[in-house]
Amino acid sequence: MSSSILNNAPYEAVEILRAAKPGFSPRIALILGSGLGALADDMDDKTMLSYEDLPGFPVSTVIATPVRL
Repeated sequence: MSSSILNNAPYEAVEILRAAKPGFSPRIALILGSGLGALADDMDDKTMLSYEDLPGFPVSTVIATPVRL
């Protein structure tokens, strides 16, 4: 079994997300690929976090593409 599955990064990321928006309980989730980020920009009451700020999330190798949650 991979040691990356057995670390605390997912739990740490959840705590960071909860701290960013206390009491928030999402009803839907959208996964948007390259070129669709404008949809997220148009949403009301949003919270965006960079993948760099979340333990265990991958670092993008694509230039000029914002990687955020």
